[in-house]
Amino acid sequence: MKPILLSLLLFLGAATGLLAQNRTITGTVKDKESNEPMIGANILVKGTSNGTATDIDGRFSLEIPAGQGLVLEVSSTGYLTMEVAIGASNTMDILLEVDAETLEEVVVIGYGEVKKSNVTGAIVSVKTEDLKKVPTTNVMESLQGKLPGVDITRSSGAAGAGINVVVRGNRSLSASNAPLFIVDGIQYNSIQDLNPNDIQSMEVLKDAASTAIFGSRGANGVILVTTKKGAAGKTRISFNSYAGVSQVTGYPNVFTPQEYANFRREANRSTGKWASAADDSKIFNAYELDRIQNNGGAIWPELFLRDGSQQEYQLGIATGIGKSSIYLSGNYFKEQGLFNMDDLGRYTFRFNMDHALSDKLKIGTQNQFIFYDLNARRDPLNIANKINPLLEPYENGSLVVYPNNGKDINPLSDEVADNYENNTRTTRIFTSAYLEYKPVSGLNLRSNLGFTLANGRNGIYRAAATVDRNGSAPEAFYRTDNSVNLTWENIANYGRDFGDHSLSVTGVTSLITNRNEVQEALGRNQLLSYQLFYALGNSTQEVGIYSNYQESALVSFTGRLQYDFKDKYILMVTGRQDGSSKLAEGNKWAFFPSASLAWRIKEENFLSGTDWLSNLKLRASFGIAGSDAVSPYSSESSLARIPFSYDEKLTPG
Repeated sequence: MKPILLSLLLFLGAATGLLAQNRTITGTVKDKESNEPMIGANILVKGTSNGTATDIDGRFSLEIPAGQGLVLEVSSTGYLTMEVAIGASNTMDILLEVDAETLEEVVVIGYGEVKKSNVTGAIVSVKTEDLKKVPTTNVMESLQGKLPGVDITRSSGAAGAGINVVVRGNRSLSASNAPLFIVDGIQYNSIQDLNPNDIQSMEVLKDAASTAIFGSRGANGVILVTTKKGAAGKTRISFNSYAGVSQVTGYPNVFTPQEYANFRREANRSTGKWASAADDSKIFNAYELDRIQNNGGAIWPELFLRDGSQQEYQLGIATGIGKSSIYLSGNYFKEQGLFNMDDLGRYTFRFNMDHALSDKLKIGTQNQFIFYDLNARRDPLNIANKINPLLEPYENGSLVVYPNNGKDINPLSDEVADNYENNTRTTRIFTSAYLEYKPVSGLNLRSNLGFTLANGRNGIYRAAATVDRNGSAPEAFYRTDNSVNLTWENIANYGRDFGDHSLSVTGVTSLITNRNEVQEALGRNQLLSYQLFYALGNSTQEVGIYSNYQESALVSFTGRLQYDFKDKYILMVTGRQDGSSKLAEGNKWAFFPSASLAWRIKEENFLSGTDWLSNLKLRASFGIAGSDAVSPYSSESSLARIPFSYDEKLTPG
């Protein structure tokens, strides 16, 4: 019996010794200055791969071996790495200090982020403050002249006019030259929808080495946008508003009625037809003479041009609730153009949320709803600049439709009630969600799923007495379009440091689909003008319909490897295989490689103590990027219905 008891005691003692070899420590990591919890800070037992990350409340729990002399390495992007000796206590409160040299030096690249000092390609990072300095309809317009190699121009002075963005010049004569926009990891072509106050950061990828990771979509450059997120701690409420005035600049001076009369006199003096005021009847008709004698007539452009205006109101709320961080914002923008009947109203709502299910699993969503109400008009200045200034636009309080005996239509006729309307209403919903899992230290798995749902309606009515119809039958046009864009990407990022060596590997699978439907209807000779474009069935002439459908898909497989040695010698290699349904059979797949090197000369010993030189880096890169910005089915033969006359009868063919 005694040997059995002795064996049992020895076993229990050994088991107790094994249990005593490990213990669990818990604690929090906070910002030293603000004392706010830090999400995603890395905690690693120095010299091992044993580590964890803080949750949304800044808390962590880590099982460590029992013993003395263990040290924790605590790090987070933009903060100084801190080493903390583990004492006898099982709870720790750690405060991290901001690294002044690296703060805001992290830039977003395709499917990841790197320190700005380690960038090997041509990338421009835009500060959030620069986006807010110039209040504009489109966020890109506020960056005019601030991005080297990027040309940004407004298409016209009309309310809500689009912005043309070209990165390092045009690359195609027929296809689109617009860059690729990525918002929160999802392709989004309507950059004008974004409110500058909702943007956290923006990066512009310019060279092939940077854009090759986007393959067949990267040749025109890539602009990456990250929107704001909530944060733990106190709720932050921001309100921004502004009002502004826009004016015509550089518009040419036109003749006043008297200046025009003198010009005609001098023109006819050279031909001998006019010598003095007594000859006015030879070069002016009775109507024009009456206007000259009574100082009549009009400066026609002044009847249209006026000061435009803009006003905007934005409310944003950032907060943290439990393990969730939330960002909410609402925006109203109103622009009045330089003409009557030229105005835009825009309503934007955004909801971003991130939620930590556990220390290793996180989910989140980004959502935006936007509605446009745009009224546009035909540019009347082409006629206003040429029409005779001696003509009167009104007589006895009524508009003169043809003030020049039928030769010219009054450009003001579009402003008569129910004569002209061009209204567009657009609704877009952009929503994306992600699932992020960190199974082990250094490995991050993420799945992104995003949708863009768009619905638009454009209605145009032009009466007979309008600039466009100019006496022809009234015309009404109605168009609707619906589109659905889907993006599903799975991303794996793995990074490790091995002493002086650092290695980062990224792998991506991607599926992008686009579907668009269009319906159009047109009719002429409406009986009741006040019905505008809402009663096309009442048209008595040339009623026509049209519809169209387009669908495309892109499948991709991507890989990237980045190697750093002592943060001085950096190598990045990427490759992407794209398959596009837009291209012809046998040519649907293409491979896009890139390689880039960087040498941070400033970090060498012979320059490390040089105060007058802040940074010196030598870069070399090579890459191939493509563009599939062509219409679907353009590589296929098309069949269309074309009517023609046969034996004096109209026959479809």
